[in-house]
Amino acid sequence: MKFKILALKNQLVPLFFFVLCYSFSQTSDDGKIDFTLLQLNDVYEIAPLDHGLVGGLARVARVRKKLIAENPNTYTVLAGDFLYPSALGTIKYNGTAMNGRQMVDVLNAMGLDLVTFGNHEFDIPESELINRINESKFDWISANVHHLVNGNAFPFTKLDRFEENDLAEQKVLLFKDADGTTVHVGLFGICINSNPKAFVQYEDYVNAASRAIASLKQRCDILIGLTHLSIEDDKKLAAKFPEIHLILGGHEHVHSYDTVGMCRIAKADANAKTVYIHRLQYNKTTKSLSINSSLLTIDQSIADDPETQIKVDQWTGIGQQSLRQQGFDPDQVIATIDQPLDGRETSVRYKATSLTELIARSFSVAAIGADATLYNSGSIRIDDVLQGVITQYDVVRTLPYGGKLFILDVKGANIQKAMEFAVNAKGSGSYPQVDRISRDAKGRWFIGKEVILPDKTYRLVINDYLVDVSKEFKPFFGRGSDGVISVQEPTVGNTAWMDLRQAVIQYVRQGGR
Repeated sequence: MKFKILALKNQLVPLFFFVLCYSFSQTSDDGKIDFTLLQLNDVYEIAPLDHGLVGGLARVARVRKKLIAENPNTYTVLAGDFLYPSALGTIKYNGTAMNGRQMVDVLNAMGLDLVTFGNHEFDIPESELINRINESKFDWISANVHHLVNGNAFPFTKLDRFEENDLAEQKVLLFKDADGTTVHVGLFGICINSNPKAFVQYEDYVNAASRAIASLKQRCDILIGLTHLSIEDDKKLAAKFPEIHLILGGHEHVHSYDTVGMCRIAKADANAKTVYIHRLQYNKTTKSLSINSSLLTIDQSIADDPETQIKVDQWTGIGQQSLRQQGFDPDQVIATIDQPLDGRETSVRYKATSLTELIARSFSVAAIGADATLYNSGSIRIDDVLQGVITQYDVVRTLPYGGKLFILDVKGANIQKAMEFAVNAKGSGSYPQVDRISRDAKGRWFIGKEVILPDKTYRLVINDYLVDVSKEFKPFFGRGSDGVISVQEPTVGNTAWMDLRQAVIQYVRQGGR
């Protein structure tokens, strides 16, 4: 198939430019057909952020309804990462963590049509992922992700009216307009292999895409990838398969629009701060395709869809009640911060950022007398940038797992070995974030300005995960491990130690930056 791209626009548009006229006056097939794709990606929050300024799935639902009124041939997709992580996802409801239950319920109400897996879908337990798939009213596709059961790979399945159906690798959409013109649009799903799990098998994305494209191009006029890949891999995919016309992608969390050959690659901002609206027109006579892509900011100018908002309010209320029972005041403003606090996974698992340093300093302040602080970057799950008005809920969603702070009296050799291991785990949740620990060009480790001595005992403030849970850090910091002299339990009267998030809230509220 050969296509000619006739037009392309990529711009932010205000809502009042949104409604266009869709005419049904044509009575004979003119060979031209228009359809619209509404794209989201990396959505973890159901409600607006920044005190209601940006995002919100009820607003997206309103946008969707306006698009359908403009053109009934409208289809809504989400390019992966929505079940996890989030503060609400960790909150227990009816005795178990939500694990994305609130997201599926709200997306069902919003009218989502199709998703593909993102790497964070596999953060939740296997049984919970299967439950979320079964609860969804929307379709799932993935060409390269398979369910590993007893060493054998199968498609994930979805229970529909008491019948289990395999999730498809691809999907063909048939659009038809009022004058009878039809177009077949083929979509295939691809996910990055950055989250290995015992119940997931990732096929090479190029091989999987090749198989899906070979099948689709025999039946379809237009080919579209719904991907959760790095932008570099999306570009490789577009270059390898020039027959792809549009890639609707996710993973980076910041909007982008790129062109490789004749293929367009679009990614919106995370948490529905923006959505992409792609208006496509296909001419069956000339086999030409026109793409008009607009990035729409989701903000207060867009009213909530009432039906979706009911679900948002329900789950938000459950979450706030649970947090208040834990001693938090979710809506309380604790600071206004001009400097961006970078909590994106692509940052915190590779380097220190203003956010990771703030958290480490707050732990040091909470544990008076400690020589240094160490925690793992996997504790940070916000995968977003904080700025402006900061509430207690922002801290909770930054560190949704919570936990306690411990003080370890531990030998310097343990700290040295732990840091060597952790820095070599760059890109994973084991990558270290610290206060007052550093390394010089010669590879020597320091606490403050002093070289760490292997046989000297240091007082280290550390999160409980590294003491009691992490298998990787157990040899260095686990109870009873060689070199661990003592583990001091949190003091009941010191509320900053009862939940490490309280330490951050207290530090920020008192002016710490």
